[in-house]
Amino acid sequence: MSANFKKTSTQPDPSTVNGKRSWVQAFAIEWQQEIAPLFIALFCAFLIGGLLILLSGDNPLKAYAAILKGAFGDSYGIASTIARGLPIVGSGIAAGWAYKAGLWNFGTEGQLLLGGLAAFVVAGFLPLSGSLGLPLAILSAMVIGGLWALIAGWFETQFEVPILISSLLMNFIVKGFVSYMINFPLLEIGGSRSQTQMVPDGFRLSRLVPGTSLSSGLYLIIGIVIITTFVQRRTAHGFDLRIFGANREFAIASGVNPKNMTLKTVLFSGMMAGVVGAILVLGVHFRLIDGALTGPAYAWTGMMAAILANNNPIGIVIVGLFFSSIQIGASAMERSLAVPFEISFVVQSIIILLVASREVFRRTKRRSTK
Repeated sequence: MSANFKKTSTQPDPSTVNGKRSWVQAFAIEWQQEIAPLFIALFCAFLIGGLLILLSGDNPLKAYAAILKGAFGDSYGIASTIARGLPIVGSGIAAGWAYKAGLWNFGTEGQLLLGGLAAFVVAGFLPLSGSLGLPLAILSAMVIGGLWALIAGWFETQFEVPILISSLLMNFIVKGFVSYMINFPLLEIGGSRSQTQMVPDGFRLSRLVPGTSLSSGLYLIIGIVIITTFVQRRTAHGFDLRIFGANREFAIASGVNPKNMTLKTVLFSGMMAGVVGAILVLGVHFRLIDGALTGPAYAWTGMMAAILANNNPIGIVIVGLFFSSIQIGASAMERSLAVPFEISFVVQSIIILLVASREVFRRTKRRSTK
């Protein structure tokens, strides 16, 4: 009697290291599951936006060419696009860090505002030199932004008030408080606008491209992207963070302390948002201007970028720069071709709908396979 057995290899996959996926494989999987679908959504959004432009009687190819030229046609356009994208990316990563753990921090706008206020107070009133005062101003923005976010986390852990609700409502408190501070105690003497005095030169982030608002805050955002990417993918805390967001019951059963994880996560999220506020105050406006940090909706656009990128830091960079490029480019398009600037909002909305529908399809598919 004989039997045929299939020969199975016990040799490890040569593309792995010690039985683990290499970073190349990990990136390939990340690209296939999260980043590539974003590019498909971007393509479809531009296609639909082009059809709308065509229906309005304009040439979509010329319109998109004007957007590209305005956003990337020269060093000024590129620098302006990156500068516009920095607060979007920073806010997106701050929000995405909390979202990764299943904690909906909708208070990044308030945390950003308080961070900007803290940075201004340190830079404008403490008798320190720029070499010591500038890092201290940024650090104070981190601390204040983090502590403000921590309040929302404390409400959830102690009173079961959802972070989504408490952090969202806390934005209004901060906006009113900061507006009061700008218009009364900190108001510039003799000024004609609702703004403070400018911070001393030694406390300003240097401009990387003259004539633009692109500052050395770029390096801070790059550092945040690198740190968050590394922590999420290569550390035990990052693993716990992802498991906590994917399946909280399983994470708790595995030994993750839900209160500690919640407080740590919102603290770090708020700290990153505070840094964004410091970059805007010390690197863009050099002062506090009433509405300047909230009017452009940096925080809310960043939240959209985080959701569209599935809270992936690299994906947030891509989406954030995309949003900034169509905003900068749409202004140039309107000037050169008289195509309405609002088409940029239409494209953004289409992208959100496409990505949201993709997520609904995924969940429906999972349920059907159970």
